[in-house]
Amino acid sequence: MFRRLIASLIYVLVRLLAWTYKIEAVGLENCRAAQELSPSGAYILAFWHEHILTTVISQSDVSYRALVSDSWDGRVIARSLRGFGYKPVYGSQIRNGIDKGGLRALMSLIRYAKSGEPIAVAVDGSIGPRREVKSGIIQVASKAEVPIVSHAAYAKSFWALKTWDRFKIPKPFSKVVVSYGKPLSVSRPISRAEMPSLQRQVQSEIDAQERQAKRAILAAKPHSKDLKAF
Repeated sequence: MFRRLIASLIYVLVRLLAWTYKIEAVGLENCRAAQELSPSGAYILAFWHEHILTTVISQSDVSYRALVSDSWDGRVIARSLRGFGYKPVYGSQIRNGIDKGGLRALMSLIRYAKSGEPIAVAVDGSIGPRREVKSGIIQVASKAEVPIVSHAAYAKSFWALKTWDRFKIPKPFSKVVVSYGKPLSVSRPISRAEMPSLQRQVQSEIDAQERQAKRAILAAKPHSKDLKAF
């Protein structure tokens, strides 16, 4: 009951914030390009944990399968996500050599992607390290034969929390730009030796999208497309 109450409060607060934002998108055509590249029509949206709020708000018109930590706070977040059309998949990364459901979650994500459902993943995991891409997203993309679309956001004015990820909350009535990179195809078996290079590539591309979003914010007249927050 308490978890449901907290989730409802979070949902209402996020909806109220979303109503005040002016959200614009750069590179939205890259999501459509990713769908065309994919045999199933699915793709993986890859972003940093600190951008979860803006990602959720700007993607509410797409029903993503979202990886969520299998913890008390993760379950609270999952309830809130459902209000925005997301479908949670529970699992946490390995900690102290113990699998917290992450392997099961990866298998579920592969199955959903193969069936045509888009996936949304904060690729630096639920506990970090910050801005370090975990190998799981590469494995899902390879085995499901779906491309990765790097995604980032930047707000003209925001709060950065003192959490491990420096979680970003755009201030009310801020302008927010979300940016999408060109799809990265990983439709083949990946060797262990290749994995670090691909992780760095995704990391570099997400950072590039953040710079692109920041440039659009700073430009007098950014060439972007308005998105509805609802």
